[in-house]
This record gives sequence, structure tokens and C-alpha cells, in this order.
Amino acid sequence: MSWANRFRSLAVLGSSVTLLAVAGLGVTQVRADIELERAKPAISSAPSDAPGQSDAPGQSDAPGQSDAPRPSSAPAPTASALPSPTEDLTALLDSIRMLSARPHPVGYERGCSPGEGCVFGPAWTDDNDMEFGRNGCDTRNDTLRRDLDEVVLKDGTNGCVVLSGTFIEPYTGQRVHFVRAETDVQIDHLVPLSLAWDLGAHAWPAELRVNFANDPRNLLAADGPANQSKGDQGPGTWLPVNKDFRCNYAERFTRVVIAYDLPLPVADIESLRLTAAAC
Repeated sequence: MSWANRFRSLAVLGSSVTLLAVAGLGVTQVRADIELERAKPAISSAPSDAPGQSDAPGQSDAPGQSDAPRPSSAPAPTASALPSPTEDLTALLDSIRMLSARPHPVGYERGCSPGEGCVFGPAWTDDNDMEFGRNGCDTRNDTLRRDLDEVVLKDGTNGCVVLSGTFIEPYTGQRVHFVRAETDVQIDHLVPLSLAWDLGAHAWPAELRVNFANDPRNLLAADGPANQSKGDQGPGTWLPVNKDFRCNYAERFTRVVIAYDLPLPVADIESLRLTAAAC
């Protein structure tokens, strides 16, 4: 049985947990933002770390292939429906183990060049056990096809490589027209890889880390600068500028953490609770 099939099932507890007061600029700012939003009705969110990779100008996918566009004819990946915020978010948070602070174990090396640790496997490898794994297309393009509308695919790539498309960027709320090798659109890990490493992934077998890095539940297309500003932060110190997406972000982040049985620092849990209260 692969490690991908051994994920801990989601636990939903009905009891409340009284949290210790959490000091720190990140949580204080999060609390202030959310208090301003509590009077607003919930708004549906837009479609859906190390930061994701962007296309370098002139990048090609196979020798001799042209970039002639064609309308998308192959069906886009159909990941399990992204969850919308629900009243269960607070209860879900009760099942997460709490840490007083984020630990910092040594050994995190994302790069896969000679001499580097490559601890989460080659970036966007198709060789994984997740939903789109081993489908003949890299995880970056799988995610772009899922998250973008009006997708145009590159000829000769078996319906894989995305040349262009549009989407409502979740972190900023702005409409983005993506053009390959021109637009800075990255694929973000909602739970950043280095954060996951610190919270327990350093002790996982290599196969599980590769699966985590390519799990579509933890991925979304994002504006490059917005993704860079997020870095490897958790919700205790970072939330999307687009407040309409915060509930969606909080629930997706929470579900990924639970699926992989990761603990969270109390500051992150406090921020997620405040976000849930405003949903």
C-alpha cells in the first residue's frame, strides 16, 4: 500500500478548545483584519513552497515542437471539488495538534542539482501517486489546466502544455490573462513545503514527500509576486490580501494539514479560528 493511501482520515470533533492568548505582530494584524470583516456577509471565493516555477521566455517542451496554439479539446483535470467554507471549519481545527512555536529542523533542501538534497523530489514530477500522477503531464501544467479558463494548449504535447488562459487570481482577486513565458503565474503550495518540513515532513519517507509536493489539494495557480510575498509563512503571519478568498484558503489549508497529520503552531491555529469566525 502506498503512503498516499495511508493518510489519516479527517477527524471532526464537536468540542471547543480554549486557546492560550497569542502575542506577536502576525496574529495581532490578522485579528484586526478579521474583526473589520465580521459584519460582512460571507462571499463565495474565486476558483482556485517553496514558490512555484514560472516559465522562462523561450522555454520549450520538446525539441522541434512549435508553439502554435490550439483550443483546448482534452478535458481538464477533474480534481475533487475544492471545498467551500463551512461551519465545520472550527470543529476541524479542534483535531489538530498544537505546538507552542514552529520548530526548525535542519536538512531542508528543495533543489535537485548535484549535491542538493532534493527532499521533495524533482519539481512538478509526474512520477507520483496522486490524482494526476503518471498521466504523461507535469504537475504544473496539470494545475494550470485545472485552474484556468479559456485554456489554449500547445500542439504536439498530448494536451498537456498550457500556452494561455485566464483566471481570477485567488490571492489578489484580480483577473489575470496568462501567456506562457510572458506572465508570472506560479503554482503555490498552500501549506508551503518548508513549513511542512519543519512540522514533520522531515521524518517522512521520500515517497510521501514527493506525493505531498504534487498533491492537487495543496496546489493552486497564483500571481508570482503574491506567492513570493507569502513565502513559507503559515496563516499566523500571512493571509491573502483578497479577503473574499480567506475562508477558502483557511479551510483548504486546514484540510491539507489534517490529511497529513501535521501539527500547527498555536499562532496559526488562532489565526485560522479568527478567520473561521468571520466566514
